Amino acid sequence: MPTSAPPPGPATESLRETFTERGTGNFFTASASGRFRELQPRVISTDENIVTYVTKDPGALYNVYDSDGTLLARDRGAVTERYVFDTLGDSQPGGVFLTMFVGADPAAGR
Repeated sequence: MPTSAPPPGPATESLRETFTERGTGNFFTASASGRFRELQPRVISTDENIVTYVTKDPGALYNVYDSDGTLLARDRGAVTERYVFDTLGDSQPGGVFLTMFVGADPAAGR
């Protein structure tokens, strides 16, 4: 059974990335913000070596701006990520990454 616990509470996060076309210097900027939280890890196989970790980012806000600062797109929603690992059953940190899901997954939080 995994012994790592999730962080004590949600964490506010934000990011900003700029993508530039080398030939013209034109660029656009993408920014995002939200409140990230990690749920308790769960064992999902009978041999107790396969573990899933679920993170949720409810109310995430995404914006895309052009070179002039004009808003091109805005989206808001909840993002769920599910990571599945084989812990190898050796009680050591790490393991083998098996799969990842990002999106709206109603089963991810179960």
